Amino acid sequence: MQKTHLLVRALDMAHPIQEFEPSVLRHVHDDEEGNNFASEIVCHFMDGRYFIKTKFHAEFLEKLKDERATKKTWIYLNGLEGLGKSSSSIYYVLKCRENGDLSVHYVDLNRIEERDEDLESFEAYSKKFGNRDCVIVDHLTLYNAHYLEKVKKIVKRQVSYPQFILIETGFTASAHKFMEFGREFQLDEDTFLNIWKGSLEYMLSQKDKEDMNYEHRLGLLDKGKEVYDEFSKEYIMTPRLLNSVLEDMYTRTNETVEEAFAQYTKEKQHKILNCKSSENIEYAKFQLHTAVLLHCIPNKQEIIIKREWAQELKIGINIFEVEHYKIQTPGLLQSNLEYARMGLDVGDICVKIRHLIPTLANCWRERFPYDLEGMLQIAKNVGSDKILPIMFQNGGARKEFEKLLVDTQKEIQSVLLPFSIGGETIYQVSQSKQELLQTPCTVVPSVENFFERNAKELSSYYQDIPENFKGHERNVALFSLFIKQLSNNFDKFLVYPLIPNFMGVDYFVFYNVSVDRCEGCTSSKRIKVQEKTLYLVQVATGAMHRGDTIGQALNVVKQIFANENVVVHAVVIVASQNKESFTLTKCAFENISVINLHGTKKPLLQNNCLLYQFYLELLKSS
Repeated sequence: MQKTHLLVRALDMAHPIQEFEPSVLRHVHDDEEGNNFASEIVCHFMDGRYFIKTKFHAEFLEKLKDERATKKTWIYLNGLEGLGKSSSSIYYVLKCRENGDLSVHYVDLNRIEERDEDLESFEAYSKKFGNRDCVIVDHLTLYNAHYLEKVKKIVKRQVSYPQFILIETGFTASAHKFMEFGREFQLDEDTFLNIWKGSLEYMLSQKDKEDMNYEHRLGLLDKGKEVYDEFSKEYIMTPRLLNSVLEDMYTRTNETVEEAFAQYTKEKQHKILNCKSSENIEYAKFQLHTAVLLHCIPNKQEIIIKREWAQELKIGINIFEVEHYKIQTPGLLQSNLEYARMGLDVGDICVKIRHLIPTLANCWRERFPYDLEGMLQIAKNVGSDKILPIMFQNGGARKEFEKLLVDTQKEIQSVLLPFSIGGETIYQVSQSKQELLQTPCTVVPSVENFFERNAKELSSYYQDIPENFKGHERNVALFSLFIKQLSNNFDKFLVYPLIPNFMGVDYFVFYNVSVDRCEGCTSSKRIKVQEKTLYLVQVATGAMHRGDTIGQALNVVKQIFANENVVVHAVVIVASQNKESFTLTKCAFENISVINLHGTKKPLLQNNCLLYQFYLELLKSS
């Protein structure tokens, strides 16, 4: 079947189609590199398959031209799998051949691994390279990087000042300072439909019209729109996805689009579960970072980290989506407590990380299972890795550490408190930093009552929340009312809110003790007095911590307990090698306590092996 009528249809569309020129592709037939060192794309070029110049193709070729024009010798390019990096790279090299430029070369590491593991053929061919030639190395992953080192040595033995353009691929391809080619380069509907029809017409042209399934396959011409609508709800629409689905529907007669979707998803899951691993340290870091991110990011949500922290991570670009985001208004800071915890301000740039394909998130978790103890061991093995300090700050690992600390206190029926306090904590709004001296502490025994509650379980208290509290303040008020009720029945207890992003407090401790007070200093005038204290405890796992949210929570609790004879006191728990002081930002406090776990009795921490390992990692990063 001819393509002529397809091209005529395309002229009526907003973006006329440009196919890969036959005059360029013909060079593939006598190209030694193409035959020996390039991918199966070369076979598709030879067979006359349908390739068009997409938005990605145009931008990628410009990127290759720009990078070749620089003096850089080691250049990384990456992008989502399936966009067409390999076909565009080979096209670029062939186009250079057509223009008489023989100083650029293409090497596919997958091909090297399959046919030239010892690189004997490549070494022989590299003798034709000239000084300052450019070598495009495709399909670089963490598990085949050893071939890259060999290629580099071979080329450098032959020529002076070679340039390497490295195209990362597969699930281990990681974002660097930014990702060059992401979601915005997926196929739009018009382009998708043109490739669908062109590819199908090519496949039909290879079949006899008398074939019993010919009419069915011809009917697939009208299925492209339905395929696009169904798959674009969940997946990134790439040429690779298109060809995979088309080939599946072409070979399975009478298959519905819904069945094709299920089959494609099944194939993706199988590929994820069976993807390669490696024993090198870079892969170990990737495994650690990926498992932690998968654990911390809910399926259809995101986490926020500082841009400089993101640059320390190996973020798999075919697993996660990375978005750089500038904080524009103070309202954003007030609405999201993670911004506050990281000390971000208006104008700062942070990074949002979410699942690229939420549908596949659980499958990725199965491939990279999260085991806290195992994660700590990997972090220890890879040395100065940054993932744990980053995740402590972001809230994922910090919440786990906080939960372990609460659980350990519950297990030994004791709580960690300041040895003494100077009275009620007073907070004043300030933009300054405050250096706070650390406080002696004690482990108070015989605390038997521990309460874990979520907001739904306390719904009966909502009607009593004062109207002036808004947003996150309402959650603090809700638990304050609950604690106020508990204090009528218990003298000592701990309350742990099970609410994400609870403002300024990680858990509460109420402590009511009877003390002797002396009037006139005669024994006959000693009286028993109840001293009631409500401790607002915040676990801080960084080198410094933001204090304004603690202050805001403190003021909410004080309003709820305004008519009660209760001292409200704020406590910050840290784990730091610095035993002298700790820094809070954006605040000014009087009578606030800072407890350093580094100065506590070891049995509290060593009672839980995992908590103790966490603690040691915190000390290392402080």
